[in-house]
Amino acid sequence: MRVAAIHLGSYSFHLLVAEITGASSFRILVQDAMLMQLGRTALLTGRLDPNDMARGLQCLAEFRRLTLSRRVERTFAIATGVIREAENGDDFLRRACRVGGFHIRTISGREEARLIHLAVSRGLGLQERALLVDIGGGSVRLSVGDGDRIYFATALRLGFLRMHGRFITKDPVSKLEARALASFLRESLRASAAAIRRRNPSRVIATGSPVTVLSTLARRLRASPGPGQDGAERVRRSEIRRIISSLAELPAIERAGRFDLDSVQAESLPTALMILDAVLGSAGRRAVEISSADLCEGVIHDFLQARPPSAAPPAEGDPRMQAVLDLAARCDYPAEHSHRVALLAGQIFRQTAGLHGLGQVEGRLLERASILHDIGYHISYSGHHKHAHHLVMHSELRGFTPAERRLLANLVRYHRGAAPRASHASFRALSPPEQQVVRRLSAVLRIADALDMSHFCVVDEIQLRAAGRRIYFLLLANGMFRRAPLDMGAVKRHARLFEKLFGVETVFRIRRSRPRPSDSETPNRT
Repeated sequence: MRVAAIHLGSYSFHLLVAEITGASSFRILVQDAMLMQLGRTALLTGRLDPNDMARGLQCLAEFRRLTLSRRVERTFAIATGVIREAENGDDFLRRACRVGGFHIRTISGREEARLIHLAVSRGLGLQERALLVDIGGGSVRLSVGDGDRIYFATALRLGFLRMHGRFITKDPVSKLEARALASFLRESLRASAAAIRRRNPSRVIATGSPVTVLSTLARRLRASPGPGQDGAERVRRSEIRRIISSLAELPAIERAGRFDLDSVQAESLPTALMILDAVLGSAGRRAVEISSADLCEGVIHDFLQARPPSAAPPAEGDPRMQAVLDLAARCDYPAEHSHRVALLAGQIFRQTAGLHGLGQVEGRLLERASILHDIGYHISYSGHHKHAHHLVMHSELRGFTPAERRLLANLVRYHRGAAPRASHASFRALSPPEQQVVRRLSAVLRIADALDMSHFCVVDEIQLRAAGRRIYFLLLANGMFRRAPLDMGAVKRHARLFEKLFGVETVFRIRRSRPRPSDSETPNRT
């Protein structure tokens, strides 16, 4: 299974695509970041700049292209920092959801700290108590924890873009401005530093874009990289202060050239390192270890912790079902989503028998089509329902007669897009009774597919109740609902064929099902 995590931050947007390799492990396939600097003006004005928003939307369109090309089944997108604070942040997120095609969840600073802790503790196999420092553009996240739990976490509005915009006006940085910033940071960190010292962490580990650059600059000061524990690179505070002095005495353009920095990084890097230096000083620490772990890794680890059990695959012993599963596997189908759709479609089918009048043979056809409905991704996301039809018609399917293959191919063809119509040659080739079967089953399949459009397996069970010409769908949702709320407008649109065929009105209501152990809070949470 492939998943993607996207982080929309104040300084940059990040994408991570990973292959799930076990119950608690994954392999990174793609890791990308694009500098956005949304906070450069928004942290001062309180509003996202229209040009910055346009660049952000272009970035998300590119991320969507990458996730589709890598055939990602689930995308977790989170927004932090300036997007959370900006007056027009919600407007940007609405547009971003349309462009990206995925739900974007806004999280708090403390939640950011928890996810960073999760990424670092899993990445480094953290055992002893450590102070984690994540320096972002809008805020600094501080947490003290070990591999089992977090003892303290906070988010302070001391991000390097925010501090640079507030204190730094000279280029190069003037000593007066540097002293004013240092004084402000010491005072702002006083309470958090006291709480950190009480927890007595044995290590300090830093993450974030600026500290990744720091590790490169630190190597220039010494002959060896000086790795720390568990492979994390260790940088002394005295080295950080020497680097700050070297950077601050130069204008940004010279800084970029001499230290091989991006022009955007060069401008605010001294401020970011001053913040790290202030944290170390306030906590009474002489060195820091640099970790490349980021928020996106924490998001995927969090998903693995809360992941609901997969829908059970069909029972063995049915050669036709085995042929269907073999074809699905050859096409690298989205297994969890497909089996969840099969589960939901079966529930709807059984509870609406009085409407459609179909029997067990058609029910098995619906189950097989549910498993195969997205195999067209194997060719392309665009028009994948038509590609699925082609694959069913021209692939090996042992045990299926030509008539059964045509029915199955038409059913996967009509799980989305245009409704079945006589102007379509493949549908016109069916007999009138076969056309009726395809119409009725595709109406059910469309609803089931829409209920798992996010591929998060949010709905566990559907309970139907008829009242006159209304059909009420009670959707029992699990704990994944908070990560990917259902798009009820989309579900209703996908129910139009069902309503038209059976002359009913559909009403969808959501209720939280009884929590499973995987839905509960884990010891790693704040």
